[in-house]
Amino acid sequence: MNEEKFSIGIDVSKQTLDIGIVSISKTSHKKIKNELSGYKEMLFFVDSLNISHETIIIIEATGGYHYGVVYFLLEQGFSNVKVINPSIAKAFAKMSNLRGTKTDKVDAVLLAKLGKIKELPSYTESKSDIKKKYLVTTLIGLRKHLRETRQRRNTFEFQSKVIDMKEAIAPLSKVIKCLEKEIEKVEKKLCDYTKEDVQIISSIEGISEKGAALMSVEIGDITRFQNCKQIVAFTGLDPKVEESGTSVKKKGSISKKGNPVLREALFQSAWFVYMQAVKGTGDTIFVNLVERLKKGNKHYYQILCAIAHKLIGIIFALLKKKEKYVKNYHFDLTPV
Repeated sequence: MNEEKFSIGIDVSKQTLDIGIVSISKTSHKKIKNELSGYKEMLFFVDSLNISHETIIIIEATGGYHYGVVYFLLEQGFSNVKVINPSIAKAFAKMSNLRGTKTDKVDAVLLAKLGKIKELPSYTESKSDIKKKYLVTTLIGLRKHLRETRQRRNTFEFQSKVIDMKEAIAPLSKVIKCLEKEIEKVEKKLCDYTKEDVQIISSIEGISEKGAALMSVEIGDITRFQNCKQIVAFTGLDPKVEESGTSVKKKGSISKKGNPVLREALFQSAWFVYMQAVKGTGDTIFVNLVERLKKGNKHYYQILCAIAHKLIGIIFALLKKKEKYVKNYHFDLTPV
């Protein structure tokens, strides 16, 4: 008699987890707390059904609330844990759940069914990777707060020409100094955590060490990308295509479906590369690229997109080969 094959789906919320277990003969469900005691209860439940630790487990990424159960399962020896983008789960739910019924139990079972019909990559991020990503999130928040506080102080300083605003300006100046110090500390930690990749990425003229550290964290393990097209799509720099029969065929702006933090960092570096290219002092590759696109009457934004696209391709090749960039040398972008 063949062993019955199971698939597990876990719908995550801040307080609870809904476990859906699907096999050919039956469907099971259990609701537990999203904490260690709940994870242990889930493990006992799974083991009571004689479910192999090689069983596919699908978990929808949910605002960081999924990390606890993910690492618990990995540490317990479950080798087929897959964390998916909510958009994948949403599309599958629309296709499968025609009646529009939506509950946590239904979502968990649908995730389990998704695991039985679709091949998905296993989860590879380490706790160190997550720690670095949260540092990036903290850095972005601090930078935003600094930018807003500076704007507020500038407004008060302008108004101080008419009204004495010293009492309002002084505390803002203290907050700005404090934020600047904390941002510097976080940036240094990120550079230290990603030292090897930072040295490689920042060898490209136009990418600072701070920018390189942020890119390294957002890219993660470069081996998860098999070719340049995959990492371009990951950044959201791939063109958005609309095609329907023979009447609609559009290939316009970038998709912007990828990683927004990585994309913004690339555009910041692309701007610097563009300015150097316009002056004629940049890398020959980018000088020629900008000149060609300008002759083709391309918009400034389109040129920045092209430079960012070229940058991520070069970064992909460098990280794959573990080599630093050589100026005016065109890298082969095919995977090693």
